[in-house]
This record gives sequence, structure tokens and C-alpha cells, in this order.
Amino acid sequence: MWTFLAMLLGITLFVGVFARRLFLTVVGLNKTEPEAVEADDDFEEDDKIRLKKGQRQEVNTLFEEAEKKINRGEEEEAIKIFVKILSIDPLHEASKERLALLYLQREAFSSAATLFESLAKLNDSPIHYSHWGIALYQQGDYENAKSAYIEALKLDNSRAQRYASLSQIYRALGQNYNAMVALNKAIEVQQENGGDIIPFWFLVADLQLEMGLVEASKSTLEGILIIDADNEEAKHMLSEISSKEV
Repeated sequence: MWTFLAMLLGITLFVGVFARRLFLTVVGLNKTEPEAVEADDDFEEDDKIRLKKGQRQEVNTLFEEAEKKINRGEEEEAIKIFVKILSIDPLHEASKERLALLYLQREAFSSAATLFESLAKLNDSPIHYSHWGIALYQQGDYENAKSAYIEALKLDNSRAQRYASLSQIYRALGQNYNAMVALNKAIEVQQENGGDIIPFWFLVADLQLEMGLVEASKSTLEGILIIDADNEEAKHMLSEISSKEV
């Protein structure tokens, strides 16, 4: 429905040794999350009160133009239009959200974080708290990223990928025990939702290796092969572990 969904799937949330696997798991799992929020009727009523008729018409026209720019892949032009809209109406939530997502896509993480913080506090949206956490993480602000994700989970704890993201933040903070607890919760939630748990088991295996729990990691990978005997990724990881043990 939204062009922005496709944008988000192209954003690498985390970097480093596990970037490829994290992209397949954390980012890929976000396909189930409605990243772009439908317009709020109450907000539209507030808009009518806040703006003069001429301003409202100008904002609506500009917003439609910006959406067309995005659909044509002209993100830079869309950004300029959204900035103009917010100069007319600083509380225009839809423009603020679109602009924040564009900043996130273009790795303008500080600007994205500022907008997502405003959005999150404006309507207590778990999605905005999650996006705020992503932007903070990318700036290396792990403590505040952790707080943002914890707040998102307080508002909606039904998304396994949020626990996986929180786990990676704990890893960045060197809190591997908390990271494992969060991953176990991700697996529990994913099972409850009837989703694929194998991507999360790969993250567990990675974390176990990082913690020096080699035998536990091998057991996790062997467990993956019990579920999916042809899983080449698990075979490759087991082979790498075995080669290092020789």
C-alpha cells in the first residue's frame, strides 16, 4: 500500500559481523509490521481547527504532490515539499512521518531520530518508538535506543522482531545475558504467532559463539537442521565451527 514499506525493507538496521543475517531476520521480519500508519480522523479534525482554509488547501495540495514525487522515485524533491508543509503546519503528522522515514532511508539518522521522537511522544505509537530506536542505534546511542525499544514493547509486545532488535542493542552494550533473554522472548512470541523461528535460532547461535558457548551453538545449529535438514546456512556455520576446532 505504501511506498515507504518498500523503503524500510531496504534499510540495514545493524552493521558488523552479523549484518547479513540480521538483515534477513530483523529487517525481513518487519514485513509484518504496518510501518506506515493510516490517517487519524481525530487528527484531521484538529487540522481543520488549526489551519485557515487557504492553508489547509495548500497543505493538502503539497502533500499530494510529495506523494507523487515519492512514487516517481524523486525522494529529494519530496523531502523539500514535506519540509515546506511543516513550515506551514509544524503539527502535520503525516508529513512528519513521511519525512522521518525518508531521512531514515537516506541515513540522516539524527534528523530521523528527532522526528520519530516527536511522533512517538505525540501519539504513543510503538512503531514510531521502534523507528526512533533504529535511528538512535545507528548513531551509536545504544542506551536511548534500548529505552525506545523497551517503550515500544510496553505498548505492543506482540512483535517478535522487536525483541530481536532489542537483543542486538543489548549486544552492542555488552549485555549478552539480557540479549539472550530478549532472543528467547522473540522465539516465544514468534511461536505464538505461528511464524518461522529459524531466523531467530541463527541469532541465538551467533550470540552463543560470541559468549564462548561453542557446544551450545553447535547444538542450536543441529536443532535447526532437525527442523530443516537442507538448511545450507546452518551446515556452513557448523563447518566453520568445526574447522576452527581442529
